[in-house]
Amino acid sequence: MAVGTYAFTLWPNLDGKGMAVEMRRVDMRDVFPNLNAMAPAPKGETIYKGPARFETASPPADRLEVAVTEGQGPSS
Repeated sequence: MAVGTYAFTLWPNLDGKGMAVEMRRVDMRDVFPNLNAMAPAPKGETIYKGPARFETASPPADRLEVAVTEGQGPSS
């Protein structure tokens, strides 16, 4: 990924295909979210969009850890 500013968006399961994540290159001068509500995803060039899978950790993790991987299906 090239150096720049990016927006990371989590898309809910609106179309029945499962949750998705998207990474967009954005111009931060155009991003003015209303901090009292969930802001829409800023416009920009999509760098990556793919399925999202969440797992629980025991004990709970201290922070969110994110990994983008290719070619792995759902775990059984």
